[in-house]
Amino acid sequence: IGERKKNIQGAASNIPKLFSEIRNWCKSNNLTWEELWNADRGKDYVAKLSPKAQGNLLELIYDKNIGIRGKQDTFQVYRARIGKKSDPDMVVAGNDTACCMPFGSGKNNVYMFNPLYAQMVVERLTNENKWRTAAQSVMSIDHKASTPTPDLMKAYLEEGQHLTDLVKPGDLEGLPSVTCDNIEPAKNEEGQRSQYLRDVYQKFFTQYLEEFADKLQVRKTEIPIGTGYTPAGLGFEEVTNTYIPQAPAGYSDNIHENCFIIKTGLSETEQKIEPLAPLCVRDAISVAVLEGKAYSDNTSLLESLHKMQNNLIGMSIANRHFNRPNLSFMYRDKNGTPRGYMLAFEGRKNNSSFVFIDDLASDRENPMTGGRLIKKFFDTYASEYGTDERPYLPIFTNARDTTSFPIIEHNAEKMAKAKGLKAKVVEVGTHYRGNDLMHDVVILIGKTQQQLDEQEKIMRLAFSSHEDDENEDEDYNSEE
Repeated sequence: IGERKKNIQGAASNIPKLFSEIRNWCKSNNLTWEELWNADRGKDYVAKLSPKAQGNLLELIYDKNIGIRGKQDTFQVYRARIGKKSDPDMVVAGNDTACCMPFGSGKNNVYMFNPLYAQMVVERLTNENKWRTAAQSVMSIDHKASTPTPDLMKAYLEEGQHLTDLVKPGDLEGLPSVTCDNIEPAKNEEGQRSQYLRDVYQKFFTQYLEEFADKLQVRKTEIPIGTGYTPAGLGFEEVTNTYIPQAPAGYSDNIHENCFIIKTGLSETEQKIEPLAPLCVRDAISVAVLEGKAYSDNTSLLESLHKMQNNLIGMSIANRHFNRPNLSFMYRDKNGTPRGYMLAFEGRKNNSSFVFIDDLASDRENPMTGGRLIKKFFDTYASEYGTDERPYLPIFTNARDTTSFPIIEHNAEKMAKAKGLKAKVVEVGTHYRGNDLMHDVVILIGKTQQQLDEQEKIMRLAFSSHEDDENEDEDYNSEE
């Protein structure tokens, strides 16, 4: 509405009418005109009002007959938001932009179920006062590698290549970046209107990282954006693309030689290194690299990146769904370099509950890694189990004859005793993987001999059947 005393020209279509309507709005919300008009405190007064009252004020300001919209034909109102996995608007965002990932497509399904990925949408307020999708981006968290992304992809697809050969040790040390695979505008938002997207993305991510980067432990200074299908001429800086997702999906638009970068102007995030942290989906690349180092002498023990990743996703979803404790951990050194991991979870075999140690591996450069992971696992197990709601469960694993099996034999009872518990190691079978003898081992845990005896009955019953359990993965590995 402007201000005559300061010679500020108003921008509304009908300034007197807008001024009158806003004064009426103030009265209906017990607010004086002077409070609203106050340059320093006005926004604070409005912030205390209900969302409905705030919305009514916005409707007046943007009214096409008396407000800003009526006079400025090019004026547009946008909002940007990152949706939850359960938000149906995010699941159908690909339909809105008519891109290659509509609802029900394989790509969209992968993004829905992989916890690393999220959907961001930019929406424009139409003349009918409805929000319409203007653009979308699939978001991930990416490491900045030392090798260009296209070269990494090409080498990974070659036979005999392993991530250990491709990802350098320093690539996993620093903080990762929140990344957009591209900026995919809806067809009716292309052309001149797509230029507005630059300002929306710049403002949104600057504010987003300022608030959440420390919690997410990601970089505040930049947002990489893939060039595939992103409109040209948005004015973002273009750099060599070396970004790889922490848990890669089967498809991405950020795979080209270069990518765009949004510079936020914020100071860098302080990295907080937790030596023993819960293992999660964000550790997928790190786990695959460590596995390659641990099993370099017996590649038959190697799992593929995507199988390891699916194990982490399945564990994460099952723990949340069944309210199970996290028993898996990643060990990092003081620089943040991953040195070892332990993948363990609660599950069932032939209708009996067990804790499965699926994998224990290190890069073999720090002899203390395995011991620290085992101690962390057992400390967590001892604190989470042993109640009426969650009784002690037998622990099952495949132990490598030359490495983890001797550790279990010599230390299981000692660790249990230190917690005031009893333990018994029972070998239920053996098999070979490559040249390695693997021991199928069950560790019985309890406070009394009676509890051990009861667990042993359950174990004998579970392992007496030679039928495959549909909920069991037979290839449990342990390497340290």
